Amino acid sequence: MCAQIIAICNAKGGVGKTTTSINLGAGLAELGYRVLLIDNDPQKANLTMALGHTGSSLRYTMANLLFTALDYPEELPDYIQKTLLHTEKMDLLPANKKLTGICTRLSVEQAGGVTEDGDTRPEFALRTVIDAVSDKYDYIIIDSGPKLDMLMTNALAAATQVIVPVQAHYLAMEGLTDILETVTFIRQRYNPELTIGGILLTMYQSQTNLCRSVEQQISEQYGADVHLFHTPIGASIKVAENPLFGASLFSAFPTHSTTLAYAEMAKEVANG
Repeated sequence: MCAQIIAICNAKGGVGKTTTSINLGAGLAELGYRVLLIDNDPQKANLTMALGHTGSSLRYTMANLLFTALDYPEELPDYIQKTLLHTEKMDLLPANKKLTGICTRLSVEQAGGVTEDGDTRPEFALRTVIDAVSDKYDYIIIDSGPKLDMLMTNALAAATQVIVPVQAHYLAMEGLTDILETVTFIRQRYNPELTIGGILLTMYQSQTNLCRSVEQQISEQYGADVHLFHTPIGASIKVAENPLFGASLFSAFPTHSTTLAYAEMAKEVANG
C-alpha cells in the first residue's frame, strides 16, 4: 500500500504547523505505522532543528533532493539514502536555508513555462521525491512554511490530504480562508485527488470565551464540508519548551495533556 501523504499547511505563521507535523508523526508511529517527516520550510527549517539536528551541518538535505528530482531523477534513490535521518520511530528528510534557492528556481521555471521532454515539471518536484519512497511508509507528513509559494504548491500537489492547524484566535481565520482557497486552486490545476483531512484548533484554552467562540464560528462556517478534529490542542508552555529537547512531545512529556491530545488526533487520522 502506498503512503497517505499529509501536508500540514496554513498561510499564517505561528499556528503550530511544525509542532503538529512532529507530534502527529510521533503519534502515528506509536500506533505502529511507518512514518516519514519532510521538512519543506525554507525559512527556518524548524522541524529539522526541533528534532535535534543543525541544518547548517547537514551535507544532504531537501534542497539536494529537489534539485536532483528536477535534473537527475534517476539518481534520487541514492540521494535519498544519503539524506534520510532516523529519529525516534520515524524517518526525517531534513532541510536548511538552501531550500530557499530551490524555491527560487521552481518559481523561475514555472514562470518560464518551458519543460523539455522527460524533465520534471517544477510543480511536481516534491512528488517525484515522494514517489521514490512512498512504498516504504504508511504516512508521509510534509511540514510547510506559511508562504503561498512554489514549495507549498509542491506540497499540495504531492499530498493526498491537507491538515490545517488554526490558532483559536479571530485573526487566524484569515489564514484559514487563504489556505482553503489555495487547496481549491491546487485541486483544479494539479491534484484532483487532494482532500482536506481536517482543521485542527491549536493553542486552545477551553476556559476562555474567545476560544470557544472561534471554535463555534469555524464549526458553523466550515463544519458541514470540512472535518474539525474532535480534540483541540491546548495552549501549553511545554509545547514552547519542547524544541529544546530535540524530540517529540511523546518522548519528552509522554503523559502531558498536549501529548494525549496529539495521540487522539493520530487515532482520528488513522481511522480515516
